[in-house]
Amino acid sequence: MKYFMLDIETMGLDPEKDDIIQIGILEVNEVGDYYIPGRAYSRTLHTSQKPNDFIAKMHHDLLPTCNRTPMVQPSVVRNEILKFFNSCGFVGPAMLMGQNLMSLDIPFMRAKAILMKGDFHYRVFELMPIARVVAKLLNVDVQTVYKMAGEAYPEIEPQGKKHQALYDCYNQLKSLNGMIRLIRRTQSQAV
Repeated sequence: MKYFMLDIETMGLDPEKDDIIQIGILEVNEVGDYYIPGRAYSRTLHTSQKPNDFIAKMHHDLLPTCNRTPMVQPSVVRNEILKFFNSCGFVGPAMLMGQNLMSLDIPFMRAKAILMKGDFHYRVFELMPIARVVAKLLNVDVQTVYKMAGEAYPEIEPQGKKHQALYDCYNQLKSLNGMIRLIRRTQSQAV
């Protein structure tokens, strides 16, 4: 099975009316007890949609690029992603990992015809359930878990800029490894 961290940036939360402005996919390789980054795919997409204040503030450096980026058909982006998966040696199934995949990323990609049912066989691994388990284990809130996880696994330095898709993929991989490390520390302290 191949592993990929997936993240998108959008102009809002409605897959039917809001644009995807960036897609990031990071190949993830299992090495021992942890995961390391491999090849990366990133695509900034065109938008002429007017941002609300929150989006304008969060993506102030990305939006000018989106406005200047030529519009491409969803099939072009879809083919790029499938070629990226093939270049990583993917033959199936894939484990798509990330934050909010089932509630945001995958519904958006399907609504925009970038991810089509039947393109490839995949499973989904969401980070939030493991963060909740670690929070209960450490008796802290989930936000604290993410902070602790980032500090527990300094080996991965996110690439790119905050609030951009590929940066978030690296950051999520760092968080996953950090949560694994926190669990292992708790187990060793219990022995």
